[in-house]
Amino acid sequence: MYADEGVGVHFVNYIKDKYQISHLTDSMDIVDGGTLAQGLIPMISRYDHLIVVDTVNSVGVKPGEVYFFLILTTPLLKLIGKAVPTK
Repeated sequence: MYADEGVGVHFVNYIKDKYQISHLTDSMDIVDGGTLAQGLIPMISRYDHLIVVDTVNSVGVKPGEVYFFLILTTPLLKLIGKAVPTK
């Protein structure tokens, strides 16, 4: 649908299969949000800390390269249709 070949599902399964994550007082959930977007808000609002992993198509970025978006650049993403890497 979005041409990312379901990377999220594979990532979640890989982490669950390869790592055992445990702590005496804290817990961690690993969830594939799929294409739910705003539908995830009720779920993510329960957490104190959140790490979001997603895939994007971007000009000039190598496959597998890790980068993040500044909140001020996200409207730009919609306007020009590509990610703006911040390094």
